[in-house]
Amino acid sequence: MVLLRLLATIQDPKAPITEIERLIAASGPLAHKLLVYINSAFVALAEPIRSIRQAVMMLGLERVRICAAMLILASIDTKPHELVVASLLRARCCQLLGELYGELDEHELFTVGLLSLLDAFLDQPLQEILDGLPLAADVKSALIGGRGGLSEVLGIAIALERMDEERLHASRLDRTATNDAYIEALRWTREFQDSLNLAR
Repeated sequence: MVLLRLLATIQDPKAPITEIERLIAASGPLAHKLLVYINSAFVALAEPIRSIRQAVMMLGLERVRICAAMLILASIDTKPHELVVASLLRARCCQLLGELYGELDEHELFTVGLLSLLDAFLDQPLQEILDGLPLAADVKSALIGGRGGLSEVLGIAIALERMDEERLHASRLDRTATNDAYIEALRWTREFQDSLNLAR
């Protein structure tokens, strides 16, 4: 739960860069794993990355956020690696669908998708897990099937995964556009896997 609280805070769009750096650096093992992982994955770097701040400066905050999230989820080593990949795919799909939906925060969309499989990771009801996490009310609502745009976008992303044609045709979003978003999310996930040597 400590790592999951860290994950939720890292994904908070309102968290300043300095706070994200501090949280990752203070986590000890995670900071070490993150730096080792980034240095081993990005082999084209001219010199080793030696700090979280340097990683953010060279790779960008979003990539560092995603790497940290991936490592936190992967630390639950009783679950298959494919579950981490599925979480990243769903997160990116929600983000892209949100662009079609309009007026939704891209960071919250990514967080909703990323955390929507926590019950599978921890074998606990999602509501119980969310009670201990510092998440915005609309994000928590979306994750437990509440109303609103975030919840609707998550539902469409899940319908795309399951090829639920009835749910997709009932959506307000264009069917072709949602398919394109899912295909782009698949491409992004594969590229991310390749760039970080995630494929196993």
